[in-house]
Amino acid sequence: MFRLRRYRAFLIFAVFVVIALYQFKDIRQWEQVASAGVERLRKPAGQSPPGPPRFGSPAHQDTTAHDAAGKPAIDVIPQPAGAEFSPAPASGPETRPLPTSDLRPVAGGDAQEPSIPTPLPLYTPSAQKSKGPVSKHVFDEIVQQGKGRVEPFDYGSSVEPIYWSKLPEHFPVPSESVIALPTEAPKSLPKIQRQKFDKETSEAKTDRENKLEVIKEAFTHTWAGYKRSAWMHDELAPLSGGHRNPFCGWAATLVDSLDSLWILDLKDEFDAAVEAVNKIDFTTSLRADIPLFETVIRYLGGLLGAYDISGAKYRILLDKAVELAEVLMGAFDTPNRMPMTFYEWRPTFASQPHRARSRVVLAELGSLSLEFTRLAQLTKEPRYYDAIARITDALEIWQNNTRLPGLWPSAVDASGCKKESHDETLDTFLDGPEEIHKTPLVVPEPKHGVAHHPTNPGEKTASSKADDTTGHGLGFGSENAKAKRQVSELEPTKGDAEASPAPDSGEMDGSKPIESARAEKPKHAVDPKVAADSECDEQGLASPFKMHTETFTIGGLADSLYDVVLPYADGYQEYMLLGGVNEQYRAMYEDAVEGVKKYLLHRPMNKDERDVLFAGAVTVSVEEGEVQVKPRYDGSHLGCFAGGMFAVGAKIFNRKEDLDIASKLTDGCVWAYEATNSGIMPESFVTYPCPDQSNCAWNETAWTDALDPNWTAYREAQQKQQVLAKSRGSSPGGDAVAEDADSSPRDPLSRLNVAKRDVGTSEGGISPEKPSTGPLSGGSDVKENPSGGLDKPSVGQSEVKPSSGQNEMDRPQQDAPSTTVAEEDEDTESLPPTHDEFVQSRIRTERLPPGFVKMGSKRYILRPEAIESVFIMYRVTGDDYWRRKGWKMFEAIQKHTRTENGHAAITDVTTSETEQRDSMESFWLAETLKYFYLLFSDPSVVSLDEYVLNTEAHTFRRPSAE
Repeated sequence: MFRLRRYRAFLIFAVFVVIALYQFKDIRQWEQVASAGVERLRKPAGQSPPGPPRFGSPAHQDTTAHDAAGKPAIDVIPQPAGAEFSPAPASGPETRPLPTSDLRPVAGGDAQEPSIPTPLPLYTPSAQKSKGPVSKHVFDEIVQQGKGRVEPFDYGSSVEPIYWSKLPEHFPVPSESVIALPTEAPKSLPKIQRQKFDKETSEAKTDRENKLEVIKEAFTHTWAGYKRSAWMHDELAPLSGGHRNPFCGWAATLVDSLDSLWILDLKDEFDAAVEAVNKIDFTTSLRADIPLFETVIRYLGGLLGAYDISGAKYRILLDKAVELAEVLMGAFDTPNRMPMTFYEWRPTFASQPHRARSRVVLAELGSLSLEFTRLAQLTKEPRYYDAIARITDALEIWQNNTRLPGLWPSAVDASGCKKESHDETLDTFLDGPEEIHKTPLVVPEPKHGVAHHPTNPGEKTASSKADDTTGHGLGFGSENAKAKRQVSELEPTKGDAEASPAPDSGEMDGSKPIESARAEKPKHAVDPKVAADSECDEQGLASPFKMHTETFTIGGLADSLYDVVLPYADGYQEYMLLGGVNEQYRAMYEDAVEGVKKYLLHRPMNKDERDVLFAGAVTVSVEEGEVQVKPRYDGSHLGCFAGGMFAVGAKIFNRKEDLDIASKLTDGCVWAYEATNSGIMPESFVTYPCPDQSNCAWNETAWTDALDPNWTAYREAQQKQQVLAKSRGSSPGGDAVAEDADSSPRDPLSRLNVAKRDVGTSEGGISPEKPSTGPLSGGSDVKENPSGGLDKPSVGQSEVKPSSGQNEMDRPQQDAPSTTVAEEDEDTESLPPTHDEFVQSRIRTERLPPGFVKMGSKRYILRPEAIESVFIMYRVTGDDYWRRKGWKMFEAIQKHTRTENGHAAITDVTTSETEQRDSMESFWLAETLKYFYLLFSDPSVVSLDEYVLNTEAHTFRRPSAE
């Protein structure tokens, strides 16, 4: 019989558990839709939702705080007199009319506009659940890691959107300190394109035009799939026919493809896309944060490129660019004006002061110049140029003070905050010249920046300039706060690796919130309470890995959450976009290129003895207390842009010797395409480097030894084992050895302790017989630079493990697990393979082409970098070789990526039977197919002497000296 009294405790407990689970379910649902500390904009009962405050609208302007005198509490930078641009009258996204004069009529009038799904804004929960403080929650997983691609969940119409609003800046730039665009007339720069191409025969012209039609069909096929299944969404899912919104849900593919539509003469489609752009609302988002780099190159670049390529006839494109830029400018509101690269745009977060991150991917910081410069040129608004000019100045100051002078590491501490507390053992550990680690080094002025973008010359006195460490009024500076930069900035600091912020600190996205709400804005650009922070010494850009290994590369980061290129290419492009009047960019580019040539370039050994190059990587680490630089002979699809960069730099800066390097770098990527079974280059890999850059005959033995890097140690152990067995009167594996193994199963000479060997070694298993020492060599280990360029390590640095971004071949080896001989005798199949068996097994199972040592990532995600350089090489040289190679690349890509709805990424390029992925990035239409089309177009179409192409291949018109 059931006895209630006996089991009542269990019943009560069960009831509590059920109730708790039910409540927990509701809490989890709340956490998934709530935002940390976000104010909810609710509509009154019976009223329709409020429209978003618009840039330039009264509702927008009312958000500005005022002081007691009724004046705005923020320095408003007036638009210069005579400016040609002013924002268009604002209206809601659904009602704002598009001027009929700005649109071409649709031919025939019967073109159907694609249906536009209801936008999916970011929502907040219902009123009942919005009471009380909101703690940090699930959105942290988005911002803590800084993901470029994040697709938030759609919670439907039960909750309402939050809108961005313009807020007073915490660290405004005084109007007299705003860095203005150069006012000098553009220079007449050297021509980039070949001035006279070979005359084309009628047969050759027909063949070329046929290829253009095939490429155009691939574009229209994909565009039709996007319109059908993903219109107004970020990306098409090419296999399932669905869509994704990883970039804020602002129709990334649509905006990214605008100038491609124009170039491919799809004018009707262009008009329909422009009408759709007018319906995008940049003041609300599916995401809690805005990935600054991706947003700038895809959206801002896409709008400006389309505006320029269409002859400035579509005003709405510029209006929308300004709308977006005003949202993004809040990311630069930090004490040192370095941007928050994942910008929390919501009013509650944005209303608090913050610092930039202490760990930033270099490209997130340094690849923003072209878009903001072009916007400043078109609108005559200097704030946009000021934002990126300060980054350039900071990069220039740091460039020759990194561990590899001339190059920047892949990761940057952009916070401007150096903690006072540090390892007191550092100075006693460093045994180099005393001045290297004890003498403070005053931060220099930018060598070229001050001379070429002064603001209001004559207004600043000599004394004020001395206090200004940046040259533009943002020096954190008073006479008592000297901005000095220690070479020992590599010292460890507290807080660099904090797992998570305090619950109530308000810290998100890795940014550092700054306590204090000021009743009155200071006249200088820095919060005095921040400057007086006793825990923080102001500093310029610095390494976030002060005690760890740093990586220098111009390719992608292996552990990056999204793909980037470093700001080297922006240097020469920005120089051209400014008409060649700012020598700062030329100097920085040339210093960087020399560093690339010295440390990063290597020639891979190949059976054809083809003279090609790749831009690899170097790691700066500490071994036995000494700073060393070690090469990594990597190849990456992302790094293939280097060929085009060297080619344009060779022409524009008259560096003739670099054109040969450009050709070899581009041909290296062509070789990698041709080496695989699919005819497509893998995402990343490791090659075997030539021991002599000038003479590199194929050496099968050297290559196979690199494929089995532990073979030498294994063979030596076998030989010792044989000697030991012979001395004991028994053959290897006999009773004597077995008896010894039983008594000491971890005997290092045991056959079984060396039976297993893996691919990895400390340096990729690659050790050329005679390392070259020329400027193209990866170079031997580099010791401390007496000039201070290579900083000394501190205690414990040599014990740091490789980061997750390093190749497996870079990882130190672990001892193989011990096994007894008795166990081995039971299974003779476990005998270790011979060297030849091991090598052939690797070649067969990994499908390694000759010269490849390891495949890092075998995927292809529709990348454009290789065809970008092929296109540039053709325009520069006029050599039809590049068109022939480019067509083979297109045919392979078309064969393996085409789907019913568009084109898809593939998982493994090393097999001829490729497997597709349900993914199609917007750069497939924005870049890859555009470059293929331009390769076979007449050279006058998007001439490199008339346009600059940004990271996403968007077309910005260059100023003319005429």
